[in-house]
Amino acid sequence: MAEKADILFKMDSSKLIDIVKNYKRYGYDVSLKDTAIQILKERGIDDEMLRLTGNLTDHSYESVNEIYQSFNKSSKLSFVFYGLVFLFILLPAILNITSHPLAFLFEGFYIICYCVCLFLIIKSLITYSDFYKALGKHVGAGTYLIFIISGLFTYFIIYFYYRKEMKEDMKMIN
Repeated sequence: MAEKADILFKMDSSKLIDIVKNYKRYGYDVSLKDTAIQILKERGIDDEMLRLTGNLTDHSYESVNEIYQSFNKSSKLSFVFYGLVFLFILLPAILNITSHPLAFLFEGFYIICYCVCLFLIIKSLITYSDFYKALGKHVGAGTYLIFIISGLFTYFIIYFYYRKEMKEDMKMIN
């Protein structure tokens, strides 16, 4: 850590301010940010000055990151309900109770899980769209069609593709 502090100490104040503001974008640890803040304090630039100039946190990155985390959360819940849908489809056949009164119970759970899964997939699509709006990019109509039409059938593939795409776009935020 002493080596990093020496390197930071040799940097000019504008580069240190950039590190403080964008440390997450660069993949730096929070301790590096804290060290840069300490060096800036020694140079007469305190937390309040950084906050007033908008250089203490990167609000645009934080906003986009929050949307990305929301996408991941709703998508993971979609996976859970996606699995439950198939469980309640296959379970009556596996247990050989297709004409049993319990089959109607499984069918009820299936319908509930299907509706929740569909809701969460749509929520994921909206969050995906919000992510790109926050980046200033346009999401084409084809994306919506692919997401909605194949959503329930190939969601597990679509999710991994979109998550990877979003993660790469997070790295490119300037």
